Amino acid sequence: MIPLTLTIEGLYSYQERQTIDFTELASNGLFGILGGVGSGKSSILEAITYALYGETERLNSRDRRGYNMMNLKSDRLYVEFDFMNHENNIFRATREIKRNSKDFEVVRPATVQFYEQKGDGWIPLEHSNAEEIIGLSYANFKRTIIIPQGQFKEFLELGPTDRTTMMKDIFQLHKYDLQYKASALNVENKTKLDQIEGRLMEFESVNVDDIKSKSDDLSQLEEEVNEIKREHELINQRYQRLRSLKDDFVSLQSYKNSFSEKLRQQEFIIEKQKNIDIYERAFAKFDRLLSDISRENKLLTQLMIEHSDESKYLSNNITKLEEKQKRLNEILPYYNVIPQKRNEEADLELIMQIIDFNSQIETYKVRTQKGEAMMEEVNSDLEKTLGEINRC
Repeated sequence: MIPLTLTIEGLYSYQERQTIDFTELASNGLFGILGGVGSGKSSILEAITYALYGETERLNSRDRRGYNMMNLKSDRLYVEFDFMNHENNIFRATREIKRNSKDFEVVRPATVQFYEQKGDGWIPLEHSNAEEIIGLSYANFKRTIIIPQGQFKEFLELGPTDRTTMMKDIFQLHKYDLQYKASALNVENKTKLDQIEGRLMEFESVNVDDIKSKSDDLSQLEEEVNEIKREHELINQRYQRLRSLKDDFVSLQSYKNSFSEKLRQQEFIIEKQKNIDIYERAFAKFDRLLSDISRENKLLTQLMIEHSDESKYLSNNITKLEEKQKRLNEILPYYNVIPQKRNEEADLELIMQIIDFNSQIETYKVRTQKGEAMMEEVNSDLEKTLGEINRC
């Protein structure tokens, strides 16, 4: 496995997103991760194992791993690791953990997704099994690729069985390990050979005379079989004829039953035909009479309707006439006093004229008095004028 890029966000001391480009670092073939204690060197290696396997050396699932790995000032932990496997295919592993927005102490389960690079795009994989892609289990990955701090001695002191298993995983030696396959194949072949030898032992006492005798018996048995076949063929032919006769008999019986049913139906039809003839004769005799009666009934119904309409009309007119008579009786007293009212009206008009003439007379009197006063003033002025003239 060759690392390409690693992106970390919210992991331990890496609160902000950081991206490490291993292709540039590994361009010279060797590089180191240096820094003081607690600066985050181990966190980089731990991020790789967590992205691939969901496991870390310092914390396990019982240690509230998601909560303890996430930065206390972050609400999200995100790791993205791009790498190339032993077949030179490029993959991407991502894991993400989010904090519960309502409870700071609660961290949701991690979501994981693996991708494979195809051209310029990333195709999601249906699994997240890093061992299938890299060819190493988590245990062997720790022993060979990323050896946890303080455990290199354990790697050197591995027992033969563990070391063999690890080397097989690393170098894919399982396909060259033929010991078990050869052993299994040898056991299978030996079992088949024993079975064949056991079956052959049954024929050790067989000689030429026995074979000739068995051949004669076989020929006789074949002749008997052929004779039985011929007899079977004859019996089968007879059986087919009998079966055909049986089918014909069943068909005949069915036809008989059907014929009997038809006869019963014919009697019923004849009876119905007689009834129809009687009905047709009766219909021919009474149809015109019934038509006339129906026509007269329709005419009578129409006349009754018209009579009903006229009765309603007459009733309405009588009601209206009564209402008018009632109104006329109410008005008649007023009508009878009309001449008297007209005479009173003439007298009133005459009185009004007299009152009007009196008013005019009074007006004229007032005007006359005013005229006389003015004449006196004019005469007085005239006399004064004449007197003055005479004195002159």
